[in-house]
Amino acid sequence: MLDILVGKPLNPGSPDQVVRYLHGAMGYKPEKTTDTGAASVAGDALYKIKIKNPHNIAIDVIFEMRRMTKLKGMLGFQNWIWEY
Repeated sequence: MLDILVGKPLNPGSPDQVVRYLHGAMGYKPEKTTDTGAASVAGDALYKIKIKNPHNIAIDVIFEMRRMTKLKGMLGFQNWIWEY
């Protein structure tokens, strides 16, 4: 679903890819930087970007996919392997 919204594959768990989408393709200004000076897309920075750009539902999907990934890890779920 996220790939459809942004127009190409995007891994929400990859800070580099999310930075390229938000600050490159969308042109949003970084709300926070890392210690090395790179744009941050950590939770608080991403939340501030969402507040300034409420129309961009791709950010909502990024939040939800990150939340589900974290929940999956906390609960110890394994990836499903489909057998035909």
